[in-house]
Amino acid sequence: MTTTLEEWVRHNLAEHTEKYVAAYGQHPLAECFGWARAIELWQRQHPELRGDFGQVDPAVDRGLLTTAIAESLRLSLVVQSNSVLGDLDLDRARCELWRWTRTATEHPAPGSVHWPAPPAPYDIPWRALMLDVPADERRRVIMSATAAMTVLADSVTALLPAVVFYRRLDEAGITYTALAQAAPVLGITHPIAVSNPRFFAGTEGLTVAAQDQPL
Repeated sequence: MTTTLEEWVRHNLAEHTEKYVAAYGQHPLAECFGWARAIELWQRQHPELRGDFGQVDPAVDRGLLTTAIAESLRLSLVVQSNSVLGDLDLDRARCELWRWTRTATEHPAPGSVHWPAPPAPYDIPWRALMLDVPADERRRVIMSATAAMTVLADSVTALLPAVVFYRRLDEAGITYTALAQAAPVLGITHPIAVSNPRFFAGTEGLTVAAQDQPL
């Protein structure tokens, strides 16, 4: 039997959340919001930076922007299956929420049974962005979130030591920039969980800790 995209989303969102809570004792958005707040603050400190998606609209609500970044990371955890958050492909993660909400998408509507609102306390900011604001405003916020993450990805890539890039390429065929590598740019100093700390050795200002991915 063919599985529709909506059925895939419904199953995987629910299953991922259940396994994540069982493994880590918290909803995945809890960790994603921590990163999102750091990204929003960093962008606010560098409003002049722009990327392929342009600049962040200065008129967007910063709380909604943070929520959009967090949801994009959360959806990326589901799509990039078997990933620790620090291992996420930052270049893919930046566009995830935009992909799910763009015009003519095959993804389910937010708030539907296939893409339900998260539980409290994350339901309030999630509903504010995904259900309460007009469609045009939501689109501006999501495009601004994509722009912020694009600029971050570009900034991190520019600082990536060649030795780290080639080690990951030679040993695992990895060519993308991982979210963990953004920690020094964002001013995050606590250890970041990744699946293989060796792939991050040599990144100045980054401390990583090994974490198995049970999902």
